[in-house]
Amino acid sequence: MFMKFIIQKSGFFLLFTFLGFFSANAQETGSISGMVTEKGTTNPISNAIITVYNSEDSSKSGATESDATGNFKIESLSLGNYRVEVTMIGYNTAVVRGITLTKDNPNYVIKSVSLSQGMTETEEIVVESEKSAIEFQADRKVFNVENQPITQGGSAIDVLKNIPSISVDNDGNVSLRGSTNVKITVDGKPFGLQGQNRSTILDQIPANQISSIELITNPGAKFDAEGTSGVINIILKKSDNFGYNGNIVLSTGTQDKYTGSLNLNAKKSNWNVYGNYDYRQMDFNMRGGFQRYNFIDPNAAYLDQNSSGRFRNNNHFVKAGLDYTFDDLNSLSLSGNYMYRDGKRNGRINTTQYNSQNNISNQLFSITGDDRTGYTLDANLNYLRKWKNSKRTLTGDFTFSRNDDDLNSFTNENPITPPNPTPLNRKQINKDGTNNFIGTLDLTNPFSETNKLETGVKATINDIDRNYRTEDYNWNTNQFANNVGLTNQFKYKEQVYAGYVSYSGKLDNFSYILGVRAEQTNTDGELVTTNETFKTNYFDLFPSASLSQKLGLTEEISLSYSRRIQRPQAWALNPFKQSIDAYNYFSGNPNLKPEYINSIELSFIKYLNTTTITPSVYYRQSDNSISRVRQLLDSNVAVVTFENYAKTKTYGIDFIVNSQLFPFLNINGSVSYFKTEVDATNLATALVNENSTMSGRVGAMFTAPDLFNLQVSYFYSGKITVAQGTLDPFQSFDASITKDFFDRRLTLGFRVSDIFNKMNFKVNITNDQNFREFIEMKRDTRTAFFTLTYRFGNYKDQKPPKRRRNTDQQQPQQDGFGF
Repeated sequence: MFMKFIIQKSGFFLLFTFLGFFSANAQETGSISGMVTEKGTTNPISNAIITVYNSEDSSKSGATESDATGNFKIESLSLGNYRVEVTMIGYNTAVVRGITLTKDNPNYVIKSVSLSQGMTETEEIVVESEKSAIEFQADRKVFNVENQPITQGGSAIDVLKNIPSISVDNDGNVSLRGSTNVKITVDGKPFGLQGQNRSTILDQIPANQISSIELITNPGAKFDAEGTSGVINIILKKSDNFGYNGNIVLSTGTQDKYTGSLNLNAKKSNWNVYGNYDYRQMDFNMRGGFQRYNFIDPNAAYLDQNSSGRFRNNNHFVKAGLDYTFDDLNSLSLSGNYMYRDGKRNGRINTTQYNSQNNISNQLFSITGDDRTGYTLDANLNYLRKWKNSKRTLTGDFTFSRNDDDLNSFTNENPITPPNPTPLNRKQINKDGTNNFIGTLDLTNPFSETNKLETGVKATINDIDRNYRTEDYNWNTNQFANNVGLTNQFKYKEQVYAGYVSYSGKLDNFSYILGVRAEQTNTDGELVTTNETFKTNYFDLFPSASLSQKLGLTEEISLSYSRRIQRPQAWALNPFKQSIDAYNYFSGNPNLKPEYINSIELSFIKYLNTTTITPSVYYRQSDNSISRVRQLLDSNVAVVTFENYAKTKTYGIDFIVNSQLFPFLNINGSVSYFKTEVDATNLATALVNENSTMSGRVGAMFTAPDLFNLQVSYFYSGKITVAQGTLDPFQSFDASITKDFFDRRLTLGFRVSDIFNKMNFKVNITNDQNFREFIEMKRDTRTAFFTLTYRFGNYKDQKPPKRRRNTDQQQPQQDGFGF
């Protein structure tokens, strides 16, 4: 009840903000503010003259003087590009160029302008405007996360937890608008994230390497049609500052967590070379269990299992790249990512089984553990060709990825009731390998400033080999022997060949994008152990449309539609059973069909003086929806597998607010409500379920110049419905603080995640006539991190300062920022 109260209050707050700001007079204006200080000290300079010039025509746009504290603010500036001159008798003149005021970021803050006493030179500084926390583009929302203290020392999982419409549970499973069937890419590439260990790989991508998250809920024809609820694209950082620059980041956390990274970049003339290395050691404690009520076997009426364990993961992440510009029309980029991982796990399991008279029928204690190693290699070649006197472009992109994982695990059972002199001792040796090749060619041909045609082709080839071997200890021969029933090799090859056409245009304030994508899918599966094969070939068309109408200078409404597909993953198709423990197995389903999705979304954007408001409503219908199910294999053993549900309908609303209330305070929040209706009557007449879910997120960033940055974030996810039952609500509250030293060369940070330790994972299986089961997992999500960052070289996002003599001060001229 308390959590519902919190999220309802958050929703009321955002709704009140929405209504309140709508009643205000929105203006297409912005402001420039800052502080003037004496160089070498923190002493403020009062009565300095600050003049703002328009970069388009060098006309004077405003002027003021700094107050007694050195602060100044010039308001009522039209959106556009500006430069600022700061003068004071007896001091040098400072010129700040490259300031841009936009709808997303109408208020620019110059942290500090330092003047030198007795100097006669003018110091010019070209700055890059800070990105807005949220950017709204034609087909996506972009969340800029590189300067968020809340994720310091964390991973991509921690970053995704703070993105509206995205939910991440205690086990690292990512869902978008209630669906875990979301396509996740890194720089538009798969990066091994299409496999069974997606959450593991995401947890190994360091947060300090991520620049932004792109959220594409209704992708157009240019994007792959894969993904039920859309695409999440993780953009990694890439520096292109002239000269050399870099940084070192060290972090330590509670429960033996350590990270360190080195980032380097060098740019000169036509060359840009960059490289990053990151090391992460993460230790986690895990506990959990389940209670199963069996309705078909009175001797196994109730099963209670409790487990605990400790994990240690060591990860190495390397990124390197080279950009070369041949001339104004041709450029080439080479880049690669390499991630190596190894981990250990040790656990204990207590299992007790009762009959219908509540007497113990079976009791055992098990010791488990595993060693795992793996790597992900991603290599990319990109070529860009432009045409002279034309905006036509041709892009070629070719990517090869290799993902490899080895797992050696063991289970030693110690029966208590009844005693067993030959208990189960089991070893499992799993080897998974995936090769992925992607080749694309994209042509963009503008017919005018507002109309263009885009077309392209793409080939995606996945080659997967999964080899599982299980050995049980033979007490007669005193050695391990192969368990044929749990040993198999599964090979799977998927080829997708695609082509698309997209046309976009604009008529006054109305714009549109119309497109269609064609995909031919060929799959070949081979069960090497039994010499069985299966093939599927199918062709699909995926139309898409996006319509947008500006309702004035500050309002825009858009309507979009897309048809999409969710193909079965290889690990969900392999029918051979894998043993998790004596009472739990996993098995794929080779009869899975592709899931087809039709999605429609209506969005509205309102730009206000300091606030952006975005409500969206959507409807999504999935036919043959692929879902995880849990079934009783016999009276004792449950198996997790996959089935196609007849139909799943989801409709809901997202409401996002981003507000820069003051230069030092940014507040953002979101509330999502959706209802899911699940129809699995093709499996059993009783498998029908529905539920409404509300989730919300509220965050604030407080910036005290020259003092500290403070960020807090709260997230709540309501109950989620599946055909067999529900997932319980979960929540998290995080906070962080950073402090800069030595002109931002050194930054110290402290972060605490899940302060109240409320991130739990609990599943209730109640909609099955044979059994009921309640599963709960919990790991130590409450973690504190201390982080140190040191920057060197030309570390600022600016060009080197230029100096000129005061005698050269004449009428300001064009500075080139108006193009």
